[in-house]
Amino acid sequence: MDAAEDDREVLETGRSSGPVWFVLLALVAAVVAAVVLGQQPAAPAPVPDPAPPSSPPPSPAADPGPDLPLADVGTLVPGADGELVHLRTETAVVTVDLGTGRTTRVPAVLGSRVAGSTLVAGEGGALLLEGGSPVGAALRVRDGYPTALSLVGSWEALPGPDGAIWRADGAGGSRTSYSLSDLDGRDLGGRLPAAGGQVLPDGRGGLLAVDRAGLWRLDEDGTRDQVSPGRLLATGRNHLLVSECGPWRYCVQVLVDQRSGEREVVRSWPRDAVGGGRLSPDGSRLAVVVPTGDRAELHLVPTRGGEPVALLDQQAALPVPSESTLAWSEDGSTLLAVYRGRLTLLRGEDGEVVVPALGEERVLQLAACDCSQ
Repeated sequence: MDAAEDDREVLETGRSSGPVWFVLLALVAAVVAAVVLGQQPAAPAPVPDPAPPSSPPPSPAADPGPDLPLADVGTLVPGADGELVHLRTETAVVTVDLGTGRTTRVPAVLGSRVAGSTLVAGEGGALLLEGGSPVGAALRVRDGYPTALSLVGSWEALPGPDGAIWRADGAGGSRTSYSLSDLDGRDLGGRLPAAGGQVLPDGRGGLLAVDRAGLWRLDEDGTRDQVSPGRLLATGRNHLLVSECGPWRYCVQVLVDQRSGEREVVRSWPRDAVGGGRLSPDGSRLAVVVPTGDRAELHLVPTRGGEPVALLDQQAALPVPSESTLAWSEDGSTLLAVYRGRLTLLRGEDGEVVVPALGEERVLQLAACDCSQ
Protein backbone atom coordinates (compact mmCIF):
# COMPACT_ATOMS: atom_id res chain seq x y z
CA MET A 1 0.00 0.00 0.00
CA ASP A 2 1.45 3.32 -1.00
CA ALA A 3 1.20 6.51 1.05
CA ALA A 4 -1.76 7.89 -0.88
CA GLU A 5 -3.82 4.76 -0.36
CA ASP A 6 -2.99 4.75 3.34
CA ASP A 7 -4.17 8.34 3.72
CA ARG A 8 -7.45 7.49 2.06
CA GLU A 9 -7.96 4.52 4.43
CA VAL A 10 -7.43 6.74 7.46
CA LEU A 11 -9.92 9.34 6.21
CA GLU A 12 -12.55 6.75 5.31
CA THR A 13 -12.29 4.26 8.22
CA GLY A 14 -10.48 6.16 11.00
CA ARG A 15 -7.73 3.55 11.21
CA SER A 16 -4.56 2.78 9.38
CA SER A 17 -2.88 -0.43 8.70
CA GLY A 18 0.87 -0.49 8.42
CA PRO A 19 3.40 1.15 10.83
CA VAL A 20 1.04 3.74 12.32
CA TRP A 21 0.32 1.60 15.42
CA PHE A 22 4.08 1.52 16.08
CA VAL A 23 4.07 5.30 16.18
CA LEU A 24 1.17 5.32 18.61
CA LEU A 25 2.89 2.75 20.81
CA ALA A 26 6.06 4.89 20.90
CA LEU A 27 4.07 7.97 21.92
CA VAL A 28 2.38 6.07 24.78
CA ALA A 29 5.75 4.83 26.02
CA ALA A 30 7.16 8.35 25.94
CA VAL A 31 4.23 9.69 28.01
CA VAL A 32 4.62 6.92 30.62
CA ALA A 33 8.35 7.56 30.90
CA ALA A 34 7.76 11.29 31.37
CA VAL A 35 5.26 10.63 34.19
CA VAL A 36 7.64 8.24 35.97
CA LEU A 37 10.58 10.58 35.67
CA GLY A 38 8.50 13.52 36.87
CA GLN A 39 7.85 11.71 40.15
CA GLN A 40 11.58 11.38 40.90
CA PRO A 41 13.13 14.12 43.13
CA ALA A 42 15.09 16.66 41.17
CA ALA A 43 18.82 16.78 41.70
CA PRO A 44 19.79 19.70 43.93
CA ALA A 45 21.15 22.71 42.16
CA PRO A 46 24.88 23.21 42.64
CA VAL A 47 25.70 25.54 45.53
CA PRO A 48 27.86 28.42 44.40
CA ASP A 49 31.10 29.04 46.22
CA PRO A 50 30.60 31.55 49.04
CA ALA A 51 31.60 35.03 48.03
CA PRO A 52 34.36 36.61 50.09
CA PRO A 53 33.04 39.05 52.70
CA SER A 54 32.72 42.49 51.26
CA SER A 55 34.77 45.30 52.77
CA PRO A 56 32.84 48.02 54.59
CA PRO A 57 32.23 51.10 52.51
CA PRO A 58 34.87 53.75 52.94
CA SER A 59 34.12 56.51 55.41
CA PRO A 60 33.20 59.86 53.93
CA ALA A 61 36.04 62.26 53.34
CA ALA A 62 34.78 64.63 56.03
CA ASP A 63 34.97 61.86 58.63
CA PRO A 64 37.96 59.69 57.73
CA GLY A 65 37.81 57.66 60.91
CA PRO A 66 40.46 57.00 63.52
CA ASP A 67 44.13 56.99 62.66
CA LEU A 68 45.98 54.81 65.18
CA PRO A 69 49.65 54.64 64.27
CA LEU A 70 50.83 55.06 67.87
CA ALA A 71 51.18 52.24 70.36
CA ASP A 72 49.66 52.55 73.81
CA VAL A 73 52.14 54.14 76.18
CA GLY A 74 51.00 52.47 79.39
CA THR A 75 49.61 54.04 82.54
CA LEU A 76 50.85 57.61 82.97
CA VAL A 77 48.70 58.65 85.95
CA PRO A 78 47.37 55.77 88.10
CA GLY A 79 43.59 55.83 88.51
CA ALA A 80 43.08 58.41 85.75
CA ASP A 81 41.23 56.15 83.29
CA GLY A 82 39.21 58.29 80.89
CA GLU A 83 41.16 61.46 81.73
CA LEU A 84 42.39 62.82 78.39
CA VAL A 85 45.15 65.19 77.32
CA HIS A 86 45.05 66.54 73.76
CA LEU A 87 48.27 67.54 71.99
CA ARG A 88 48.50 69.87 68.99
CA THR A 89 51.33 69.13 66.56
CA GLU A 90 52.04 70.81 63.25
CA THR A 91 49.97 68.20 61.39
CA ALA A 92 47.69 66.41 63.85
CA VAL A 93 45.88 66.26 67.17
CA VAL A 94 47.12 63.43 69.40
CA THR A 95 44.93 62.29 72.32
CA VAL A 96 46.31 60.29 75.24
CA ASP A 97 44.27 58.60 77.97
CA LEU A 98 46.38 59.23 81.07
CA GLY A 99 45.03 56.18 82.88
CA THR A 100 45.11 53.49 80.17
CA GLY A 101 47.77 54.93 77.87
CA ARG A 102 45.53 54.50 74.80
CA THR A 103 46.72 56.93 72.13
CA THR A 104 44.98 58.16 68.99
CA ARG A 105 46.14 60.54 66.28
CA VAL A 106 44.03 62.38 63.72
CA PRO A 107 45.17 64.76 60.97
CA ALA A 108 44.66 68.45 61.75
CA VAL A 109 43.31 70.00 58.59
CA LEU A 110 43.61 73.50 60.06
CA GLY A 111 47.19 73.98 59.25
CA SER A 112 48.83 77.27 58.60
CA ARG A 113 48.35 79.47 61.66
CA VAL A 114 49.60 77.40 64.59
CA ALA A 115 50.30 80.45 66.75
CA GLY A 116 46.78 81.78 66.16
CA SER A 117 44.88 78.54 66.65
CA THR A 118 43.09 77.58 69.87
CA LEU A 119 42.94 74.05 71.28
CA VAL A 120 40.15 73.67 73.85
CA ALA A 121 39.38 70.44 75.70
CA GLY A 122 35.76 69.50 76.36
CA GLU A 123 33.82 66.48 77.58
CA GLY A 124 35.37 63.45 75.85
CA GLY A 125 37.15 65.41 73.13
CA ALA A 126 38.68 68.66 71.94
CA LEU A 127 37.97 71.55 69.59
CA LEU A 128 40.67 73.11 67.42
CA LEU A 129 39.60 76.58 66.28
CA GLU A 130 41.50 78.42 63.59
CA GLY A 131 42.56 81.82 64.86
CA GLY A 132 41.05 84.88 63.20
CA SER A 133 38.52 82.91 61.18
CA PRO A 134 35.28 84.89 60.74
CA VAL A 135 33.35 81.72 59.87
CA GLY A 136 34.62 79.76 62.86
CA ALA A 137 36.43 77.01 60.93
CA ALA A 138 36.99 74.28 63.50
CA LEU A 139 37.99 70.65 63.86
CA ARG A 140 36.31 68.53 66.53
CA VAL A 141 38.22 65.46 67.72
CA ARG A 142 36.35 62.79 69.68
CA ASP A 143 37.16 59.07 70.14
CA GLY A 144 39.85 59.34 67.49
CA TYR A 145 37.45 60.69 64.84
CA PRO A 146 37.85 64.18 63.33
CA THR A 147 34.85 66.20 62.19
CA ALA A 148 35.09 69.53 60.38
CA LEU A 149 32.71 72.15 61.81
CA SER A 150 31.70 75.63 60.78
CA LEU A 151 30.84 77.52 63.95
CA VAL A 152 29.43 80.56 62.21
CA GLY A 153 30.27 83.80 64.00
CA SER A 154 32.64 82.17 66.52
CA TRP A 155 35.99 83.93 66.63
CA GLU A 156 37.18 82.53 69.93
CA ALA A 157 36.64 79.49 72.16
CA LEU A 158 37.38 79.17 75.88
CA PRO A 159 36.85 76.26 78.31
CA GLY A 160 33.51 76.32 80.12
CA PRO A 161 31.98 74.39 83.02
CA ASP A 162 31.46 70.62 83.01
CA GLY A 163 33.30 70.08 79.72
CA ALA A 164 31.34 72.72 77.79
CA ILE A 165 32.85 75.56 75.72
CA TRP A 166 32.35 79.33 75.69
CA ARG A 167 32.13 80.72 72.14
CA ALA A 168 32.52 84.42 71.35
CA ASP A 169 30.14 86.05 68.88
CA GLY A 170 32.78 88.43 67.54
CA ALA A 171 36.38 89.59 67.81
CA GLY A 172 37.78 92.36 69.99
CA GLY A 173 35.60 95.44 70.04
CA SER A 174 32.86 93.76 67.98
CA ARG A 175 32.27 91.02 70.56
CA THR A 176 29.15 91.38 72.67
CA SER A 177 28.87 88.05 74.52
CA TYR A 178 29.97 84.45 74.97
CA SER A 179 27.50 81.61 74.56
CA LEU A 180 27.83 78.16 76.07
CA SER A 181 27.84 75.14 73.73
CA ASP A 182 28.95 71.54 73.64
CA LEU A 183 31.63 70.11 71.36
CA ASP A 184 29.08 69.63 68.59
CA GLY A 185 28.26 73.34 68.56
CA ARG A 186 24.83 72.91 70.15
CA ASP A 187 23.75 75.88 72.26
CA LEU A 188 23.43 74.95 75.95
CA GLY A 189 21.64 78.15 76.91
CA GLY A 190 24.29 79.92 78.99
CA ARG A 191 25.33 83.43 77.94
CA LEU A 192 27.75 85.95 79.44
CA PRO A 193 27.73 89.59 78.27
CA ALA A 194 31.29 90.65 77.44
CA ALA A 195 31.49 93.77 75.31
CA GLY A 196 35.09 94.29 74.18
CA GLY A 197 38.21 94.08 76.30
CA GLN A 198 40.28 91.03 77.22
CA VAL A 199 38.47 87.96 78.55
CA LEU A 200 40.24 84.98 80.15
CA PRO A 201 39.08 81.63 81.56
CA ASP A 202 39.16 81.42 85.36
CA GLY A 203 40.22 77.75 85.48
CA ARG A 204 36.88 76.48 86.80
CA GLY A 205 34.53 77.12 83.87
CA GLY A 206 33.85 80.83 84.35
CA LEU A 207 35.20 83.91 82.57
CA LEU A 208 37.19 86.91 83.80
CA ALA A 209 37.31 90.36 82.21
CA VAL A 210 40.51 92.38 82.36
CA ASP A 211 40.73 96.17 82.25
CA ARG A 212 42.80 98.98 83.82
CA ALA A 213 40.80 98.78 87.02
CA GLY A 214 41.67 95.13 87.57
CA LEU A 215 40.11 91.71 87.26
CA TRP A 216 36.35 91.10 87.12
CA ARG A 217 34.17 87.99 87.17
CA LEU A 218 31.44 88.00 84.52
CA ASP A 219 27.87 87.09 85.55
CA GLU A 220 24.95 86.04 83.35
CA ASP A 221 22.83 89.00 84.49
CA GLY A 222 25.37 91.36 82.91
CA THR A 223 26.98 92.51 86.16
CA ARG A 224 30.67 92.19 87.04
CA ASP A 225 32.17 91.40 90.43
CA GLN A 226 35.71 92.62 91.07
CA VAL A 227 38.11 89.85 92.02
CA SER A 228 41.23 92.00 92.36
CA PRO A 229 42.52 95.46 91.43
CA GLY A 230 45.66 93.77 90.12
CA ARG A 231 46.57 91.60 87.13
CA LEU A 232 46.18 87.86 86.66
CA LEU A 233 49.30 85.69 86.94
CA ALA A 234 47.93 82.14 87.11
CA THR A 235 44.68 80.18 87.20
CA GLY A 236 43.65 76.89 88.77
CA ARG A 237 40.55 74.85 89.47
CA ASN A 238 40.00 76.51 92.85
CA HIS A 239 42.46 79.43 93.03
CA LEU A 240 43.78 82.47 91.20
CA LEU A 241 47.18 84.13 91.60
CA VAL A 242 47.17 87.91 91.12
CA SER A 243 49.74 90.66 91.38
CA GLU A 244 48.62 93.78 93.25
CA CYS A 245 50.76 96.92 93.34
CA GLY A 246 50.69 99.91 95.69
CA PRO A 247 51.23 103.57 94.86
CA TRP A 248 55.01 103.19 94.98
CA ARG A 249 54.93 100.26 92.54
CA TYR A 250 55.63 97.83 95.34
CA CYS A 251 53.82 94.65 94.25
CA VAL A 252 52.78 91.55 96.10
CA GLN A 253 51.46 88.26 94.75
CA VAL A 254 48.19 87.11 96.28
CA LEU A 255 46.58 83.66 96.15
CA VAL A 256 42.79 84.04 95.98
CA ASP A 257 40.49 81.15 96.82
CA GLN A 258 37.72 81.24 94.17
CA ARG A 259 35.26 79.45 96.46
CA SER A 260 35.60 81.45 99.67
CA GLY A 261 37.37 84.63 98.57
CA GLU A 262 40.14 84.08 101.14
CA ARG A 263 43.48 85.68 100.28
CA GLU A 264 47.07 84.89 101.24
CA VAL A 265 50.37 86.39 100.14
CA VAL A 266 52.76 84.26 98.04
CA ARG A 267 56.40 85.22 98.60
CA SER A 268 58.14 82.79 96.25
CA TRP A 269 57.04 84.13 92.85
CA PRO A 270 60.03 84.12 90.42
CA ARG A 271 60.99 87.72 89.71
CA ASP A 272 61.27 87.30 85.93
CA ALA A 273 58.06 85.29 85.48
CA VAL A 274 55.46 87.21 83.51
CA GLY A 275 52.29 85.17 84.03
CA GLY A 276 50.43 82.42 82.27
CA GLY A 277 51.01 79.95 85.09
CA ARG A 278 48.96 76.95 86.20
CA LEU A 279 48.01 76.28 89.82
CA SER A 280 47.55 72.75 91.15
CA PRO A 281 43.96 71.85 92.15
CA ASP A 282 44.69 72.47 95.86
CA GLY A 283 46.57 75.70 95.13
CA SER A 284 49.75 74.54 96.84
CA ARG A 285 51.96 74.47 93.74
CA LEU A 286 52.34 76.69 90.72
CA ALA A 287 53.91 75.80 87.36
CA VAL A 288 55.15 78.80 85.39
CA VAL A 289 57.46 79.44 82.46
CA VAL A 290 60.21 81.97 83.16
CA PRO A 291 61.71 83.61 80.04
CA THR A 292 65.47 84.10 79.88
CA GLY A 293 66.27 86.06 76.73
CA ASP A 294 65.14 84.10 73.69
CA ARG A 295 64.66 80.94 75.74
CA ALA A 296 62.42 79.81 78.60
CA GLU A 297 62.62 77.73 81.78
CA LEU A 298 59.91 75.81 83.63
CA HIS A 299 59.68 76.49 87.37
CA LEU A 300 57.62 74.81 90.08
CA VAL A 301 56.74 77.31 92.81
CA PRO A 302 55.40 76.35 96.26
CA THR A 303 52.72 78.91 97.17
CA ARG A 304 52.78 78.35 100.92
CA GLY A 305 56.46 78.57 101.72
CA GLY A 306 59.64 77.34 100.07
CA GLU A 307 61.74 78.32 97.08
CA PRO A 308 60.98 77.96 93.35
CA VAL A 309 62.65 74.99 91.64
CA ALA A 310 63.70 74.93 87.98
CA LEU A 311 62.46 71.48 87.01
CA LEU A 312 63.60 71.40 83.39
CA ASP A 313 66.54 72.77 81.50
CA GLN A 314 66.16 75.68 79.17
CA GLN A 315 64.16 75.28 76.01
CA ALA A 316 63.49 77.46 73.00
CA ALA A 317 60.81 80.10 73.46
CA LEU A 318 57.42 78.74 72.44
CA PRO A 319 55.32 80.06 69.52
CA VAL A 320 52.15 79.88 71.64
CA PRO A 321 51.19 81.33 75.06
CA SER A 322 52.82 79.44 77.91
CA GLU A 323 49.45 78.67 79.55
CA SER A 324 48.59 76.47 76.56
CA THR A 325 51.61 74.28 77.32
CA LEU A 326 50.79 73.43 80.96
CA ALA A 327 48.07 71.46 82.76
CA TRP A 328 47.63 69.43 85.93
CA SER A 329 46.08 66.00 86.26
CA GLU A 330 42.72 66.10 88.03
CA ASP A 331 44.14 64.65 91.24
CA GLY A 332 47.02 67.18 91.26
CA SER A 333 49.69 64.47 91.38
CA THR A 334 51.18 65.14 87.94
CA LEU A 335 52.10 68.23 85.95
CA LEU A 336 51.73 67.93 82.18
CA ALA A 337 54.01 70.18 80.15
CA VAL A 338 55.24 70.70 76.61
CA TYR A 339 59.03 70.60 76.81
CA ARG A 340 61.37 70.55 73.82
CA GLY A 341 58.46 69.60 71.59
CA ARG A 342 57.46 66.58 73.69
CA LEU A 343 54.75 65.81 76.21
CA THR A 344 56.57 65.68 79.54
CA LEU A 345 55.09 64.53 82.85
CA LEU A 346 56.47 65.63 86.22
CA ARG A 347 55.21 63.36 88.98
CA GLY A 348 54.99 63.91 92.71
CA GLU A 349 56.69 66.46 94.92
CA ASP A 350 60.16 65.66 93.60
CA GLY A 351 59.18 66.16 89.95
CA GLU A 352 60.05 62.73 88.54
CA VAL A 353 60.31 63.28 84.78
CA VAL A 354 58.51 60.91 82.37
CA VAL A 355 58.49 61.40 78.59
CA PRO A 356 56.00 59.05 76.84
CA ALA A 357 57.07 57.59 73.49
CA LEU A 358 54.62 59.39 71.19
CA GLY A 359 56.68 59.57 68.02
CA GLU A 360 58.83 62.29 66.56
CA GLU A 361 56.21 64.97 65.83
CA ARG A 362 56.86 68.25 67.63
CA VAL A 363 54.16 69.07 70.17
CA LEU A 364 53.13 72.74 70.23
CA GLN A 365 50.10 72.95 72.54
CA LEU A 366 48.20 70.82 75.01
CA ALA A 367 44.75 70.96 76.54
CA ALA A 368 43.12 68.88 79.26
CA CYS A 369 39.52 69.06 80.41
CA ASP A 370 39.09 69.36 84.17
CA CYS A 371 35.66 67.77 83.95
CA SER A 372 35.58 67.09 87.70
CA GLN A 373 34.53 70.70 88.40
